[in-house]
Amino acid sequence: MTDSEESWTSGLINEQLRKRFENHDSAKVTNLAGQTCIAAFMPPKKSMTFEGIAGDNFAGLNNGSKIVLNGDAGRFLGNGMSGGEIIVNGSCEEGVGHCLSGGTIVIQGSVDGDAGVSMKDGNLLISGTVRGNIATCMKGGRIVVCGDVMGDIGKMMDKGKILISGDFDKNENLDVMRCLLTKGVNINMHNGKGFNFLHVAADFGIVDVLGCDSMLIDFVDLTSPTFCCVLSLI
Repeated sequence: MTDSEESWTSGLINEQLRKRFENHDSAKVTNLAGQTCIAAFMPPKKSMTFEGIAGDNFAGLNNGSKIVLNGDAGRFLGNGMSGGEIIVNGSCEEGVGHCLSGGTIVIQGSVDGDAGVSMKDGNLLISGTVRGNIATCMKGGRIVVCGDVMGDIGKMMDKGKILISGDFDKNENLDVMRCLLTKGVNINMHNGKGFNFLHVAADFGIVDVLGCDSMLIDFVDLTSPTFCCVLSLI
């Protein structure tokens, strides 16, 4: 795919890639110009290199291929990925790693928006700054941010690990987690309806240590009228 093909649509590019992979294990595409859904749902165990700017949903549903982009990407990079590796030698917009359930995504630049939303497993490594929230509704996996995080961290998070080398603002979600852990609460324990302590706290707007203490007291006080409906969930 040469320089003269810069006006190709995403459908044509993906079609040519699949044809090539019938007899080859690798491919290179130059001069991407913001097309959406490039390299989505490609065959597993292939190697792809792209040059230029990728649009939204680049490398979505990756299931075992190695995909390298030398350039920037749009929103929802690696959406629904379950295996393989995506390396972006540039920055991307919001939604990177959305519903990631396996494999590794590496962003050598920054993320202009949220990252790691509803992550289930796998690794998300970001060298630069995240200008949004990370790990919202995270259920597993690992997120590493070498730069700063400018939004909320771990809101409604169930499981997983977050490592941040840079700066981040005082985070109310972290205060609640710290309070619950100090009190000896297993924040990963779920009731029969799938709720844990963090879900209940967020649902009732408890975002500070004082409210957290009150919640724990009311959890063991069965006569509390304020949290009787909460107790019915637990």
